[in-house]
Amino acid sequence: MFVLRYLGRSVDTLLDRIFSALGAVALSQIPQLISQYYDVLTGALAEAKTNVDVFRAKAAELELDLQSFINEHITSGSPIFRKSGEGMQLALDRYEAYGAAQSALRDASVWERPFVFFQHLDATLFAALEFRPGLPLTVEGAVYALVGIVFGLGVYHLFRTLPVRLVRGPKKKRLAQNSSGVKSAGA
Repeated sequence: MFVLRYLGRSVDTLLDRIFSALGAVALSQIPQLISQYYDVLTGALAEAKTNVDVFRAKAAELELDLQSFINEHITSGSPIFRKSGEGMQLALDRYEAYGAAQSALRDASVWERPFVFFQHLDATLFAALEFRPGLPLTVEGAVYALVGIVFGLGVYHLFRTLPVRLVRGPKKKRLAQNSSGVKSAGA
């Protein structure tokens, strides 16, 4: 009996540590992922700015602001100009969205950053990301690793105790009902 208890505690301790390590490794990658996405976003923003600057220059040649230039295209009688105006408007909207996302990510605190990341996540840019895991050597990485340890422990202990609670829960309820004089459904 002693040997089984000892083995059970040893396995429990080992699994506890494995889940802690997995949690730390997984969550410590969040700053790395956000940083790499930020780099892709910055590149996309630069490219979008180049396109918008070309449209602005063409609008300035006609002494128009960019939005008036786009509206002239969109309201044109020619389907070709309407389509080019729609394309320019999409390019301008994308440029503004990328700029807003970059500002929001740059200005977010360590705790806000993951939520801001998901709020401004662009699926196309994320698909272009070639994520490379890294060893976080920043305070932010260490904070996320510590949170990951707590998260990993929580997950492990939840899965370790959940089956016991599910089995004991109905028994305790039946015992409480039987002791109060109420018959259980199976009786």
